[in-house]
Amino acid sequence: MPWCLGGRVINTTVKYRAKIDEVIKFIIKRPDEELAALNVERLADIFQIERTTLAREFKFHREVPLAYYLCREKMIRAAFLLREQFDFSVNQIAERMGFSCYRHFSKVF
Repeated sequence: MPWCLGGRVINTTVKYRAKIDEVIKFIIKRPDEELAALNVERLADIFQIERTTLAREFKFHREVPLAYYLCREKMIRAAFLLREQFDFSVNQIAERMGFSCYRHFSKVF
């Protein structure tokens, strides 16, 4: 996605590719409690990138919106907990993944 700045063409895809990889690694390595608190704004703050730039570049490089990716990661972990951790109720898993409303969690899931 090249753009022009003062007569120079800057290739933003190269500039942000490594940063997007860092964001993904950061998301994957978070414990459930920290993952539950993550959103696009928080990630933008952590990585010191404008929220809109982070969202745009993430979608460009991964072909899915960052908010969708975060939600999908939460649902993957929730599915694992439902399958493997019989100690937790569905409500507890929903809360653990950052959903305050069980109904919303079940709709997303």
